[in-house]
Amino acid sequence: MKRLLITMILTIMFTGRVWASDEYDPIIRDAVQKYQPEHFPALVHWYKARIEAESRFDPYAVSYVGALGLCQFMPATAEEYGIDPLNPEEAINAMVLYTIDIAQFIEIEKLYPLNYKNAQLFVDAAYNYGMGRIRRLARTYNYNWDLIYWKLPLETRLYVNRIQRFKRNYETNI
Repeated sequence: MKRLLITMILTIMFTGRVWASDEYDPIIRDAVQKYQPEHFPALVHWYKARIEAESRFDPYAVSYVGALGLCQFMPATAEEYGIDPLNPEEAINAMVLYTIDIAQFIEIEKLYPLNYKNAQLFVDAAYNYGMGRIRRLARTYNYNWDLIYWKLPLETRLYVNRIQRFKRNYETNI
């Protein structure tokens, strides 16, 4: 919380603004329509919630571990996807593609119970904690989210919960 407050103060001091939550909606919608048309518009709020959790919509955000931009890509991941993480359009498109890659890598179809919410929880955890770690936990605990959740580090549990809370807010404030 203290870090967030400091980040907001510095953002206002150096840029003169706080980032608006709807500023990137057209880019998010376009990316979901382009790469996941079968899930449009259902996933728009989810991606928007993840961006809020990652950067509070600040395209110039830099985390303490070196993740960059709206979607907080590590430099190696940004390079792998061939993007400039500080370019909002490139970052959002890459986030959607990266999400698809995460779902395939962790074998999301094996979830129990298989539903959108559980799939999103797994993907959010993998986005934060790492695909390999989540796949290992998923295989160890037979893809049961209720068991895996308590094996995650506190930071990842809070991250996943924050995204779900933001997503609910967007869905109820349409």
